[in-house]
Amino acid sequence: MPLYDTITVNKDTFIAIWKVEETETFLSKGIELTEHCQTRYNGMKSELHRRAFLSIRHLMALYNYQD
Repeated sequence: MPLYDTITVNKDTFIAIWKVEETETFLSKGIELTEHCQTRYNGMKSELHRRAFLSIRHLMALYNYQD
């Protein structure tokens, strides 16, 4: 997972930027989606959209956030 950059806005806010180059198969490993998120994911027609969705879940896990 290549974290491309982070930007600190203030002490409570930061932005994490990830350049998504991984395959959908790679990104799906190690990610457990809630039923709601799995339904959303299954409805996405674009592979690019699905990869972005999964990459966000990896970033959330990296920073200890839960969906």
